[in-house]
Amino acid sequence: MGHKSTSGTPSPFMVSLWMAAHPPEALEVVSVMGVVVNCTGLGAGELCSDAELVPIKGQLTYLLPQPEINYIVLAGDLYMFPRADGIVLGGTHVRGDWTLEPDLAAKSRVLAGHAKVFGAL
Repeated sequence: MGHKSTSGTPSPFMVSLWMAAHPPEALEVVSVMGVVVNCTGLGAGELCSDAELVPIKGQLTYLLPQPEINYIVLAGDLYMFPRADGIVLGGTHVRGDWTLEPDLAAKSRVLAGHAKVFGAL
């Protein structure tokens, strides 16, 4: 494909661009892989010529790195993934939201939700 992320693998956006530009080869990828997840974000509808696509806004909150945290938490809609550069907290999905600005109330709900999950342990 020729377009690689900093890790050396093709980025989801570049894979989607490639698939949109090469429909026959894209069908071959789908037949081999079984499914393709389009993670291109708000431009996906235009990229794939699909006017029916509806955005679902998710928002992440990052905590400082904590090397001792080496596990994942999935609790209802909440999730936590440790990474070398920080801890990713999530748990939002708002259908039909086209905004790009962070929602501070959503951040507060995610933080409070995770505090409640860990407080119950």
